[in-house]
Amino acid sequence: MFNRSIAVLFDLRLVVLFLLFKVPLLALAQEPTTTDRLERVIGLQQGFKLTADTLALRAYFKGLKAIKKSWEDQRQMTGKTTIGYNGDFQPGNDLFKMFGSVELSRGSFPSQLRVAAGVAITLQNGEFQENISEVRISYDYHPNVSAATSYARRDSLEKVRKGTSIIKERDRLRWENFSYLSRFSDNFLNIEQRYELVLGRVLAWYSDALQEKVVKKETQIGKVLLHDTLAVRPVNRIARAMMADTLSKDDLEAIREAHNRAKATLQKDGSKWRTGILFGVMGEVERNGTVKDSLFVGDVLTAFSYAPETTMRLRFEMRPFVRWSPTHRFTVKWNPYFVLPTWDMTSIVTGKTLGGEEYEDRRYDWRLDSQFEVSIAMDNDDDASNKEVSMGLSYRVLYDHAPARSFTGAYDERGIPLLVSSPDVHNIVLLKFTVAI
Repeated sequence: MFNRSIAVLFDLRLVVLFLLFKVPLLALAQEPTTTDRLERVIGLQQGFKLTADTLALRAYFKGLKAIKKSWEDQRQMTGKTTIGYNGDFQPGNDLFKMFGSVELSRGSFPSQLRVAAGVAITLQNGEFQENISEVRISYDYHPNVSAATSYARRDSLEKVRKGTSIIKERDRLRWENFSYLSRFSDNFLNIEQRYELVLGRVLAWYSDALQEKVVKKETQIGKVLLHDTLAVRPVNRIARAMMADTLSKDDLEAIREAHNRAKATLQKDGSKWRTGILFGVMGEVERNGTVKDSLFVGDVLTAFSYAPETTMRLRFEMRPFVRWSPTHRFTVKWNPYFVLPTWDMTSIVTGKTLGGEEYEDRRYDWRLDSQFEVSIAMDNDDDASNKEVSMGLSYRVLYDHAPARSFTGAYDERGIPLLVSSPDVHNIVLLKFTVAI
């Protein structure tokens, strides 16, 4: 009987919880989305007779359609596929190298999610080898979105006409929070696995000037203006009055939000140049493969090997960046990526000389990943198509100032212990072909 009462009481609690959450959830599900409200307002175009006094409505509705498309694009997943290939062969000897990567992304402002994976492989005389592999998941977020809306509400019509709102876009893009998780391997540097988890912030500056293709879009959505409590109204006085009687407060709020995000997205993606610096804190776990090297002991070339231990470190990350893109077809990017130590500033390896004295190899523990890229896009300026084809040339330098290393049991002619070490630098040049989908 007691157990049955407990069961009934438990069932009643479930019913109460269901009733408490059912109504709010159903109301939330039935609440019109921003896309729904934009579609409803755009549908109002059919109800207006576009006379000479209301021609501003043409530009108004055209701008609304551009804003709606930008809003929907921010919620779609886009992708890029990149391939690179090089082959050398002769009878009895061949060497083929291939690089491939896939990148998926969603959004741009106020947040962006990206997933990227790449691999470089070598096939020599029928023997397969994976040289480099990398997987990265990142999430970026601009924290001052609410400030952007307050800016827009305070802007006078005269400021909007003068384009001062573009400066506001740059202000709200100034700071960006970021996080990413990555896995990396490189046979050239003897890195079997390296995992990185990074949290940090970006400080960025954008140019006033926008790319020509972006200026056209900015002008188009600029026909939907921000002014006073009526957030979105055409310039034409008669048309403004007609829309004021038609749009609800919720409609205006939805259009304001979509308009703000469209403007910020154009500024972020379409500036002619962008520069800044990224600061972050990184947790790193690294496992190196067996270090193998051949050193001269006297006149004899002797093979040595060393199995490094897996390391776990807390590091600082600093990444200045520059992007120059005078048109949407041509882009130059340079991202030097510095990984710096925290409290353990140096990497020290100890050994003993032939005379029994302590001997150490002391190095400042930092590394560099510098990436430089030039790309040229080939498109047909068709806004209805998301597809873009580009060709690019990239140069990447991976340098580790303190790679995995150890002293051997052999000595040079001075009685100093010989050091066996992983390689400290890897240069990568790639000609690649990219298709966006």
